Amino acid sequence: MYKLTLNLPNLSQGSPVELDGLGVFENGKEYLIEKDAADSFRQRHTSAHSVYDDKERYVGDVFTIGPTLVEAFKDTVGIDVEVYHPKVEEDKVTRSKAKAKTNEGGES
Repeated sequence: MYKLTLNLPNLSQGSPVELDGLGVFENGKEYLIEKDAADSFRQRHTSAHSVYDDKERYVGDVFTIGPTLVEAFKDTVGIDVEVYHPKVEEDKVTRSKAKAKTNEGGES
């Protein structure tokens, strides 16, 4: 799963932003992208290149797998993508709540 944050400085907040192979999103918002959608994006950006021998006879095709979301947008200003692990985030919240509850009980 990925966390996608859009903050394109040349667009107003709420403006639609289309990311080819991923969908349309609103500028200024954060989205969680499921693995299936990320895999579809990568597949959409996969390319095939024909290979020929030294006598210019067709030999076959070589496929170059498309970039991950992180790779695709790493140098794009205003589009931030990071790998998101919901279980880790849930554990942080659970530990935080447990600590708060312990503190309510009057730690000495």
